[in-house]
Amino acid sequence: MMASRSYDGQPARVLGDSGHHNDPVTSGHPQVDNEGDYGWVAASSAWQWLRGLSPTQADVAAAVAAEAALRTAADSSEQTARIAGDAAEATARAAADATEQGARIAGDAAEATARAAADATEQAARIAGDAALQSEVDTLSAELQAPLEAVSHLALYSGSGDITPIAASDIGQIILGVDRATGALVGDGVGETPVNRVLGAGGIMRYIGDGAITPIVTDSFGRILLGVDRETGEGVGLFAGGVSSSSGDPNATPAPIASVAKNHLLFYGQSLTVGAAAGAVLSTTQPYVNLTFSGGPRAWSGTDWDFASFKALVEDAVAPAPDGYSNRAETMCSGAANYASTCLALAGVAPSDHVILASTAGHGGYRIDQLAKGSAWYDNFKAHVTGAHLLDASHAVQTVGYGQGESDADDATPYASYYPALAQLRSDMDADIRAITGQSSPVYMLLYQSSYGARTHSDIALAHLHFAQSSDYAYLVAPTYAFPYADDHTHLTAVGYKWLGAYYGRAYAAIARGKKPVWLDPVSATVRGALVRVRFTVPTLPLVLDATNLASTTDKGFKVLDGASPATISSIAVSGSDVLITLSAAPSDVVTVRYALDALGAGISIVGGASGNLRDSTPDIITISGTDYPLYHVCPAFELVATKLGE
Repeated sequence: MMASRSYDGQPARVLGDSGHHNDPVTSGHPQVDNEGDYGWVAASSAWQWLRGLSPTQADVAAAVAAEAALRTAADSSEQTARIAGDAAEATARAAADATEQGARIAGDAAEATARAAADATEQAARIAGDAALQSEVDTLSAELQAPLEAVSHLALYSGSGDITPIAASDIGQIILGVDRATGALVGDGVGETPVNRVLGAGGIMRYIGDGAITPIVTDSFGRILLGVDRETGEGVGLFAGGVSSSSGDPNATPAPIASVAKNHLLFYGQSLTVGAAAGAVLSTTQPYVNLTFSGGPRAWSGTDWDFASFKALVEDAVAPAPDGYSNRAETMCSGAANYASTCLALAGVAPSDHVILASTAGHGGYRIDQLAKGSAWYDNFKAHVTGAHLLDASHAVQTVGYGQGESDADDATPYASYYPALAQLRSDMDADIRAITGQSSPVYMLLYQSSYGARTHSDIALAHLHFAQSSDYAYLVAPTYAFPYADDHTHLTAVGYKWLGAYYGRAYAAIARGKKPVWLDPVSATVRGALVRVRFTVPTLPLVLDATNLASTTDKGFKVLDGASPATISSIAVSGSDVLITLSAAPSDVVTVRYALDALGAGISIVGGASGNLRDSTPDIITISGTDYPLYHVCPAFELVATKLGE
């Protein structure tokens, strides 16, 4: 009367039979209709009647009880089937359970469908013998195991060794890690591993840089969002306050800037920031999409401030300028903003994706106290910020290009006064700008080192260097002795301003990419016998003593003091990151090494100034009026007390 028997719980239905029979499975063997739904019970080797085709309420209750008994038997058999690995029977049984469940609920089609799907999913996940699932698991296991076997030293991670785990299994096996000795991701180069496929699909390129940090994930600017310090094995990354300065990439800024619609590069300082004595306007067209105010870089109409709108960044010679002088022309604004766009474009950032607004709020001839917060002119500095923000709320001041110190050199402002004043000014500018714009990112300061007065009053030049060396938010771009001075021996030429502006632009681009701007930085001086060694942080080796691109200076700009007396220098050479100075005799007193503080090169004239011949080999250039000008990192003026060595 029934279909052929095949497995426990198999459903069946009898139609069109009006007869009756005694149920062979149900206790008491009650009489039931032949027509109805049945299920095979393997333990009784018989078909159990489950329900008629038009059940009464009592029939439904009985069917539910029968279902419970049937499912108990089915579960027991299911366990046996699962252990035996009978995938086909288990899959079929899951489908049978789902079908039975749906039919048994009194016509509730929606619930029956949902429960059938849930039961089927649960069954499939529970049965290890499911062929499709097992195939998928086997494939994934093989893919993961291959690269792990290829680096077989990665068995169980026990807390030591060259591999720092990033992700591990629950038994300690490294799934993803970094080799601290090589900086390579585990599995990198072992073929098309699942790890490589995932990283590639996410647009994460292979890191080809250097440094102590191996990045795992970076943003479009190359800033490390997740990485590992190969020297310490610590994980580092981008947190709420930026990249951790204590354990993050040592080359990263303390906090990244957020690119907005108008990224403001605002100059402030004295006459070199406003193009004094430039003599000409060079930047008359805008090569990218950078902007300035309708009143030009100085935001000045000739009679009043003009923050009415934005326009394409070009230079002008409006006279009188806002500080009252009439010899203002090319500023550093165009050189800085446009060269920053060039650098970012080379790094893959389209100029239209990072529009730079450039302006300058400087005043010629002012000491730092006349530019400080609380001074009358400081409000004009803030007006540039407010003016831009009123025109576009998607605006942030990313850097302040500071250029000042000549008047303080003239007035012999002491180091002890100038240095804290510079630090306070940077702090005040940061706080006031953030209050106006609402930006969360800090305002970085970029500054030149004034070579004017460096020979007659070195305090200002040294304060510039030391502040950049000590602050996480200030960076030196270049000493001014490297650029052409105007006939007044105080200011730069138009080419000089645009050239120096490019140094600011390169530094700006580094910050926009989350990197600290670099310069040729003196680190230490030591003396052993008659040999004095000065070590530098060099952006691009080799070091060069250059008397062609830099004005030839006595002893290349170096001076060594034996106590208070100048020591005779026999020779100067470079070796790696060091400058080796050989003296005519071993010094007997405290040795002090000075550079670009005592002599001025042939053919240049800077009031009270000094120069030198040391540079690195960075190949960057800027083209000005058809001529290429190098952007070497030129050594700043410095003074170091040497440590006497002797084991």
